Amino acid sequence: MGGPPPPPSTPGWLGWLQVALSAMLAVLFVVMLVRSREQNLEIQRLRQRVRVLESSRNLDRSAAQDEQIRAVAERVQSMEDILARRFEAAERERQRLEQQLLDLYTRPQLGRLRPPSSTPSPALAAPPAPAGPRLQRGAAPFSGSMPLRPPANLP
Repeated sequence: MGGPPPPPSTPGWLGWLQVALSAMLAVLFVVMLVRSREQNLEIQRLRQRVRVLESSRNLDRSAAQDEQIRAVAERVQSMEDILARRFEAAERERQRLEQQLLDLYTRPQLGRLRPPSSTPSPALAAPPAPAGPRLQRGAAPFSGSMPLRPPANLP
């Protein structure tokens, strides 16, 4: 009795087919590897471009903010100039009125007007402060236990 049947013989071209398929797989692997590296480089280039665009946008935004700050500074400067001119005009008006008042005081027909002085006139002076209660001779000064009463002999 015999053993297992002998294996069928394989044609010669089948070996070459296996070598060709293996070479094709190797070539496809290398192509995929090259494509992957190219895509990584493209992704890096695009990321760099996005960074540049974001920087550009930030620069544009900061330039717009700088322009706004300049406009505000110009408005503030113009307001300061206007206020300075108004102040100078008010100062000139004060000096003019002061000169007119001085002229009024120095005119001969209006001699009754006198410039204000540092000491008030007797009519405008404050009345003298009232004196405290007068003590009779020999009377004891105020003590904490007695109420304060004026002396009986006051006019």
